[in-house]
Amino acid sequence: KRQAYNGASFAGSKSRTGVGAGLSASTTFSRTFPTQSKLLGLNRLRHVVIPYVQFETLSVSGAASSEFVQMDQVDQIDSGSVTTIGLKQRFQTKRWRDEQWRSIDWMELDLAYVKRSSDSVNMLLDEDYISADMEMRLTDHVSLHSRDNRFGLENLRDVWNFGMSLDWAPGLKADLDYDRIEGVSSTFTTGLYYPLSDRYALLLDERY
Repeated sequence: KRQAYNGASFAGSKSRTGVGAGLSASTTFSRTFPTQSKLLGLNRLRHVVIPYVQFETLSVSGAASSEFVQMDQVDQIDSGSVTTIGLKQRFQTKRWRDEQWRSIDWMELDLAYVKRSSDSVNMLLDEDYISADMEMRLTDHVSLHSRDNRFGLENLRDVWNFGMSLDWAPGLKADLDYDRIEGVSSTFTTGLYYPLSDRYALLLDERY
C-alpha cells in the first residue's frame, strides 16, 4: 500500500510474523476465622491468598515498527515481553440467598508488579507499573470498588478509580465513580441501569 506522511511517500508492502508464548505459576493458601457481624453481613470469614507469576513474550520477524507510519497500536507491535508478579486475596463469607447459605467473595484485593520491555517505537511500552484493584460487598445491595488502578514507576501517569454501586431488585443498578489520570483529567461519573425486557434496557450516564 502507499502512505503519505509529512510530505513523504511510502510505497510497497511490509510483512511481519509474530510468535508468542506464555508461562504462569501460582499457589493458594487459606485460613478460616470464626468472625460474626450482622452489620457487615459476615458469617465466618475465609482468607484466601494466591501468589502468582506470569511471563509472556512475543517474537516478531520482518519489518520493524519504525518502518511503519504510526497510526494506532497495531503499528507499534514488535518483539517484547511482560513479567507479572502478583498477589490475589479473597475474603469469603456465607450469606443466606435463595433459601440456602451460599459462599460469596466479601472482599477482593489484587496487587501486581508489571515489568515490560519492547522493541516498539512507543517508549511507554518499556515502563514498569504497579496495578491495584479492590471490590468490597458491604451488603447484598451496596458495594465499593476501585478498579484498573495503575501507578507508574517511571514516566507513566498514575491512573486510579474509586466508586460505589447500588443494586436494587428487580435489576435496578446505580453507580457513582471518580476517575483520575494524573495531570490529564479528573472525572465524576454517575450511571443508572434498568432492564425493560429480555432485549431492551434503559441506561443513563452522566459525566462531570
